[in-house]
Amino acid sequence: MPTHTPTAQSGTTRLSGFDSLRAVAMLLGVVLHVSLAFMPGIDRFIGWPMIDSSPHPLFGLVVVSIHAVRMPLFFFVSGLLTALSIGSGGPGRALRSRLTRIGVPFLVGLVTILPLIRFAAAFAVTHGGAQSDEGAWAVFIADYQSDSFIGRLSPGHLWFLEYLLIFVVAACIVFACFARAGRAMTKTPWKRSTMMWANLVAVGLAVFFMSRMKSVGIDTPESIIPDWHLLGFYGVFFAGGCIAAFKAPNLTELIPFPRTAAALGVVLTIGCAFGAIIADGMARGINMPMVTGAAAFIKPFNLVGQAFLWIAILGTCAWAARPRPPLSGFASRVFRSAYWTYLVHLPIAWILHALLRDVGGDSGLAGVMRFLLVIFATLVVSQITFEAFVARTPLGRFLDLKPRNSMDNARTRPANTEARRPVN
Repeated sequence: MPTHTPTAQSGTTRLSGFDSLRAVAMLLGVVLHVSLAFMPGIDRFIGWPMIDSSPHPLFGLVVVSIHAVRMPLFFFVSGLLTALSIGSGGPGRALRSRLTRIGVPFLVGLVTILPLIRFAAAFAVTHGGAQSDEGAWAVFIADYQSDSFIGRLSPGHLWFLEYLLIFVVAACIVFACFARAGRAMTKTPWKRSTMMWANLVAVGLAVFFMSRMKSVGIDTPESIIPDWHLLGFYGVFFAGGCIAAFKAPNLTELIPFPRTAAALGVVLTIGCAFGAIIADGMARGINMPMVTGAAAFIKPFNLVGQAFLWIAILGTCAWAARPRPPLSGFASRVFRSAYWTYLVHLPIAWILHALLRDVGGDSGLAGVMRFLLVIFATLVVSQITFEAFVARTPLGRFLDLKPRNSMDNARTRPANTEARRPVN
């Protein structure tokens, strides 16, 4: 008999694969942000304060590949875990847990991490950067004073916490307000044909919101005020995860041949993202001859990529849903600290990179060496601070991803390895 997996209907304990998947998404964010400093022409796209002297196209490949997949996957997994939490402990318990784990770090981060990011940016531009003749504190204060009130509240890389909090609150309110309908929804799974139509609708909505993006790929929020098209775009993936947990016949069967679907979907999604970037480069004549009409291909590449992205996410989550022993040893500690690492990595990486700016010279190999060194040093510093200030302190309640006896795992029934819920 096929192995049963945890769902909102069954109330069984969630699988560790989803926690690992979410941690991987966070750690990939560290790789992405460090890679931006080594990406050729990054100063033409965003005001990134740390720019390495040895850019290489390889890092552009890294940035585009991670950016095309990471956050949609993260929100899908978050929606799935939220639904499992609601199914096992109810919307009230789920909301209290999420407010603790998401709301508190977000509010505290606005007044602690974001000022550190501003200072790190000032440190980067004054230590071998464009403003080397000025002091870091002077640049930091001038930048802060010249910014508007809304600009000072820009969430930076913490924007995902704001969006996630909005989605979680909305899901819990909807479930609580329509408790009877919600309980009925969780009783029986959908037929596979119904799930297929639901996936098609989700892809259609993702395509709609993707068509509203202002940049070549997926936009990045820059204000404390959410962008409606980004809220809708990521909301589709969060809702998709919720529906998968509530209505999928079996999480391991979200899509046939999950490993193949995941690999093929990721490759094709990245291919479409690169197609859009190449078309944009041709349209602008950046590092290649200008081609009239190339801009017309940007949107089609991005929109087609959403179908492949959905396939990649379904395949990845179906693979992650398979029962496996939890991580242990060093890997467990790194994954436990992933949340903390992502929150604090940006100021650490910028300051370390500024200090290591001249290590190895200006050759391409030296740039790769600096990249690896910055990644390693950032993870080490993050891990040390996690062990010192989080793992064995009350902060662990908010920032430690260690499985705990909480609403995510308590009050659940043991998984029935023989039973499988019927498909009506």
